[in-house]
Amino acid sequence: MAQAEGERILYQTASYKFLQQDADRLIELGEFLGRSRFSQKDRRALVAWSIKDYKSVPAKQADHYYKDLRSNLIPKIRRMKNNTKRNNYRATLYSNYYDLFKKNPKYRKLPNNFMNVVDRYNPPIKEVLLLRQVRFNNFQQQLRLNQVAFNQAMRLQQQAADNVSNAIRDQATRYSITVPGGTILHETNGVFYAKDNKGRRFQVPK
Repeated sequence: MAQAEGERILYQTASYKFLQQDADRLIELGEFLGRSRFSQKDRRALVAWSIKDYKSVPAKQADHYYKDLRSNLIPKIRRMKNNTKRNNYRATLYSNYYDLFKKNPKYRKLPNNFMNVVDRYNPPIKEVLLLRQVRFNNFQQQLRLNQVAFNQAMRLQQQAADNVSNAIRDQATRYSITVPGGTILHETNGVFYAKDNKGRRFQVPK
């Protein structure tokens, strides 16, 4: 990654560098999930943990994750100004990270890991309940959308049935006029204008 002049290098390999700004972005993510600014003690603990985390996987993989965090995830969070969207996104993101850290043995062995620090500021039960509410709201919204789509489909089906019924009725009316020898002159406004085989004009409603 590009290094700003004077940027502190926390760890480096032959091809990659883990910089202070990478650790800072991780802390920013943690404070977003934790809904609070971390203490200096916890910030230092997370910097130390992030270095261990970076070393624990192939350098290319670690560099890719922190690059994505720096270039995509954090900017996306910063752009979210709507509180509802931020809270919904936080709940989903929290759940994803919580599951990752609880299920991965590597993370369970590391003291003061990322989610351990986050949990101290924002216990999981709070975000789990919020996520359930988010999912319930999404489910309710989907039900409403499904109902709208169903109603529209039923209206279209009824319109199609009405069109078929009208076409059959109109055709029956045409036969009733033409079979005895009558002629349909024209039709408009729901009325057939016709004349019989003796030239007498008459009207038949559709």
